[in-house]
Amino acid sequence: MADGALQGLRLIEIGAGAATEICGQLLADHGCDVIRVLAPAPRVPDTEVLGRNKRCLALDFCTTAGSEVLAALLARADFLLLGSLPANIVQSVPDSLLQAMDDPALVRIHLPAQPDARQPFATTFRKAAFAAFGAMLALHHRHRTGAGQLVRADPDGQLSGLMSALEQDLAAGIDPVATAGASVTERHRATIRPQLSATPGKLQWPPDAGQAQTAAILAEVLDMAEDDLMRLRQAGAI
Repeated sequence: MADGALQGLRLIEIGAGAATEICGQLLADHGCDVIRVLAPAPRVPDTEVLGRNKRCLALDFCTTAGSEVLAALLARADFLLLGSLPANIVQSVPDSLLQAMDDPALVRIHLPAQPDARQPFATTFRKAAFAAFGAMLALHHRHRTGAGQLVRADPDGQLSGLMSALEQDLAAGIDPVATAGASVTERHRATIRPQLSATPGKLQWPPDAGQAQTAAILAEVLDMAEDDLMRLRQAGAI
């Protein structure tokens, strides 16, 4: 059986929230070594579906000794997945651990739980999947530069902004399709993606008409000269 696609990568999962647990589970299912950090208390063996393929570490990281252990784990991890933590725990975390959690080489995924615990599962799953996708984008960036970054995800909130923008365009008599790239709708459509702190993504150009960049692509990627392009035109290929 082949190793998972994320074999060799490690993620430390801290905090609660369905989106957090689903995001960790998605990465664990593909071979990432996901370590859930839990309070050291008696508990029933973890059989819930969102705990599959994860290892659990009982550790009180609010203590000096526990914070040193977690900091050492983070130094050997690729991702930190942070969900919601009780206020009393947040206030008790040692400053040295907060610094370790903010390591610039880490890909940090922050998915605080929503106030409304009755959110539809589809909403929660989209958020988790967007975050997992964003983590892969951030990991690729780190492979190129050595720098980690913060990843957030809110696809349904972004979609809500898009629908509001569409209403604004229609109320102003603007056709959001005919004015692609210039309308409020198009600008919002370009923001429906994972939110990365260092490489947020951007709208580089409006949709290609089909042939506008053909010559430039072939010249850049395949080093084709004008004579090569002319032969392709004569052959009816482009």
